[in-house]
Amino acid sequence: MKQCMVILTLLVPTYSFSKSDNLQDCPNFKESYMTCEKISGQLPAFFSSVKIQKKSEILTFTTQTFQGPFRTTYTPDRVVRQGRDHHYLEDGTVLPDLLSHESSYCANNVLYISEITFLPNGSVTQESAEMSIDDKGKLIFKVSVDGKLLLKAFCTK
Repeated sequence: MKQCMVILTLLVPTYSFSKSDNLQDCPNFKESYMTCEKISGQLPAFFSSVKIQKKSEILTFTTQTFQGPFRTTYTPDRVVRQGRDHHYLEDGTVLPDLLSHESSYCANNVLYISEITFLPNGSVTQESAEMSIDDKGKLIFKVSVDGKLLLKAFCTK
């Protein structure tokens, strides 16, 4: 009886970033934007201001919402991390503290965020977001869930 050995080679793309490179392609965010307004989308305007803190290779956004301050942290290095997220149902119900997998990166002065959130009924939802600065210095947020525009807003100083 002859034995056969199969060698499987898996090619996985890798990215190499130094700590200082993570934020170099990100927008030049200001520390705070005191007024935010909804432009379009299915969600009501649920935040009124945002503060942005840059520390090493991490960006922390603290939005003032109708439920108080909401903090999200992004490390724009394309690594997928386990996180926690909240999800808004169409009837306005908020599902807090759900398991998620999230990743972010910056390119061409835009912060791109991708997130998969695991819902209690066993389904998943895919969220994508973009944050950029327009030519007038406004912070522009675009958030889509499962391909539908959930919120587009702008914030000013």
